[in-house]
Amino acid sequence: MKQKINNLGSSSRIKNILHELNDRVIKLEQSPTNEDILLPCPFCGSMDVQLHMNKFSYDYYYHCTNSPCLASSGSKRTAQLALDAWNGRA
Repeated sequence: MKQKINNLGSSSRIKNILHELNDRVIKLEQSPTNEDILLPCPFCGSMDVQLHMNKFSYDYYYHCTNSPCLASSGSKRTAQLALDAWNGRA
């Protein structure tokens, strides 16, 4: 095992490699997942879609602002559930 480690080079080279790998992991963790990407309207194809919160019930919903489409995800308890409902229709 020591022989394999020695073949990697100096300790500063190993530290640089580990630092670069750590940076790549952080970038991957911060990138959006497929579940976080807002899909276009399933009816008209518009990307003019906005998240709204009902100020009385505190429910969330996505709404296509392209007139005359005006499709909606339906009210959900959280923004993530509204996103899932919207993307589930697309």
